[in-house]
Amino acid sequence: MSRFIVGTAGHIDHGKTTLIKALSGITTDRLREEQKRGISIVSGYAYLTRGEDVISIIDVPGHERFIKNMLSGITGIDLVLFVVAADEGVMPQTREHFDIVRLLDIKHGMFLITKSDLAPDFIEMVEADIADLTEGTHYADFPVVAVSAFTGQGLDEVRAFVFDHFDRASDKATYYPRLNVDRLFKSKGHGDIVTGSLEGADLSIDTVLSQYPGGDTFKIRSMESHDKPTTLARMHSRVALNLSGERKAVLEKGAVLSVADKYAESANALVRFTILPAFEHLFKSNHSYKFYFGSAEVQGKAIRLVDDIGEILLESPQLLFHAQKAIIRSMTPVATIGRLEVLDSTPLPGKKNKRRAAALLQGDYRDYIYQKYPLGLTTADLEREFVTRADELDLSHLEPLGLKMIHPKQLADWQERVEGILGDYYAKHSLAEWMEREDLRQNLGIDIREDFDRLIGWLSQTGVIETADNRLKLAGRQVRVDPKQAALAEEIRQAFDGFGLMVPDIAELKSTLSPQQQAVLDYLIKQGELKRINPQFIVKNDVLDCLKNDIIRYTREKGEIDISDVREITGLSRKYVVPYLEYFDSIGVTKRRENKRVLTKEYQDG
Repeated sequence: MSRFIVGTAGHIDHGKTTLIKALSGITTDRLREEQKRGISIVSGYAYLTRGEDVISIIDVPGHERFIKNMLSGITGIDLVLFVVAADEGVMPQTREHFDIVRLLDIKHGMFLITKSDLAPDFIEMVEADIADLTEGTHYADFPVVAVSAFTGQGLDEVRAFVFDHFDRASDKATYYPRLNVDRLFKSKGHGDIVTGSLEGADLSIDTVLSQYPGGDTFKIRSMESHDKPTTLARMHSRVALNLSGERKAVLEKGAVLSVADKYAESANALVRFTILPAFEHLFKSNHSYKFYFGSAEVQGKAIRLVDDIGEILLESPQLLFHAQKAIIRSMTPVATIGRLEVLDSTPLPGKKNKRRAAALLQGDYRDYIYQKYPLGLTTADLEREFVTRADELDLSHLEPLGLKMIHPKQLADWQERVEGILGDYYAKHSLAEWMEREDLRQNLGIDIREDFDRLIGWLSQTGVIETADNRLKLAGRQVRVDPKQAALAEEIRQAFDGFGLMVPDIAELKSTLSPQQQAVLDYLIKQGELKRINPQFIVKNDVLDCLKNDIIRYTREKGEIDISDVREITGLSRKYVVPYLEYFDSIGVTKRRENKRVLTKEYQDG
């Protein structure tokens, strides 16, 4: 079994690579230049075994010029072996590597005083240096062991420490596998080979992988872990993959291979900044920095929003997810100044939304996500936002809303808003019983009709509202007309009887009516006694039915009808005839054929 990665850290030439060889028997300096110069340039890899248990080891370079490679290797390790040479003590890269370990919040490890056989008299002095370095941090509790790769001093204690933590390591929550590509090369007869540390979940050889960013897909021809072929690579282990991709697919070092659409691919995120006190003066809002996500180095801007929460704007999209950590380095001077932790990898656009989100993110993350999705989350949304498989999520506190899940408080908030909007509508239109669905949707500000329909369905099922066709009302709403309103209604009916088909423009008519008369007019429209044929004209329903019958009778007899025919039948001008014909088209009585109308099949046969 292997779900555990150990990494080294420390200054150049302090014996990290030699120590790994002594522990594992594997030389991690494999590049000709590394072996020639005696320093590590890229991260090297080895492993420790105990029976069937295998622990991956990453040997990171110590030279400041290769800090990018060091960051690529150390991200995602479970335990750090922090190396300090007895003959030199704490050096500049010791301090920078220590800062990086702290910023990545690596919780387990030990300090190893290497070359102890060469400088035994300096061991106590180096122990004091380490104590000064770690003062005030939980790393002060790490054990400090003097070791020698040549005499074997302390090596058994190191192995026992590593395997003890391996045995006590708890199973990690799984999501979907992701491989940070830190090495990429071609092998004659095999094609593309990539290596990296596997995180997120175990990886089966049958998995189709997608490259983030870009989306190119790849199939796994074969895979190895710890120099052995396998069909299932374990999470938190070193893995090599032989891949075949689409014809134009191009693999990129620093990219991430994972399952498509399970992680966000984003160039903008809300984050929490943690800046080392000594470098606060180098961190300024809206300035550019280098960010290190896994094996990727990307430049971008950092913007402060509220306290330690801000946003990043990257020059290129990256695979991002909640709780992901990245190191921040300044470019002038070149230094590791802090870290960021991703809070929201896909924030809502707009400055106001982001400032509001930054304030909310100071509280409970779940509450923030539920407010981000006020009309519920799909299973894919839930998985991506909480970086957890749906079958491992506790959804017992959520309610189903169609194909989505929503928090009960949000449903209560929506119910309160709907009741408020309908209440205000009734206050303005005392004789109104029904409200148009579309008017309510616009009042609520819901852009996606499917979301609105799901909400209306829930409100109807729970007895809050009643629906009919494209209208809705509060449950139990009934309109009672008082004697004064009844008299006004009769006056309006008589007026429209007098208008016949030559009705006035509704805007002009309303300008002559009192608010009480306008309310009664709207009531008669809602009741269907008056029919709106277009935004300009309203006609008494029985008058409109007479015209409809005349048109049907004429068209059945003649086979077709046009504008001049209707003018002859009714004596109306074109100003009225065209709107009436267009209205009958819209309700399915007639249909246009060039410049004439014919009856639809329903009315032709009826």
